[in-house]
Amino acid sequence: MRLRTIAIVVSTVIFIAIWIPFSTVVVPRWRAQVVDINDTPCVKQTVNQTWAHYSLSNDFNTDYQKSDSNGNVEFPERSISKNLIQRIVYTIIAYALVIAHGSVGIHANVYASDPVNAGVFGLEYEPTKSLPDKLIIKRCFVDHDIPDKIS
Repeated sequence: MRLRTIAIVVSTVIFIAIWIPFSTVVVPRWRAQVVDINDTPCVKQTVNQTWAHYSLSNDFNTDYQKSDSNGNVEFPERSISKNLIQRIVYTIIAYALVIAHGSVGIHANVYASDPVNAGVFGLEYEPTKSLPDKLIIKRCFVDHDIPDKIS
């Protein structure tokens, strides 16, 4: 009788635990300085961040910030919350979709683009390495630099 009670309690705890979501950091807080090729800080430069955890979700996320007076920009920590069942199901689906040009794992970038020169300059997050903290672009570019017609 005592063994049966223990089995019921343990089974109940496990059943409840697999349905409780827990959080995973996708990308830590990311600080970077945006400079041009002469190492001059870019002020009010639009910088984009994209991130996704394709093993846990199909969501592709994006955000942007403007650099401050020293060319610095900071993006907050990005995380995702899923329960154990969702994690198992999403991971299986992600690996099955790799066949159809899918992807698995964490992918994150910080980048700035220059529509006049059609250039994109970026940093890539690799979970096993330190976050890159200097974004070097061809030239500083702010929204008012966009001409009415690009020839």
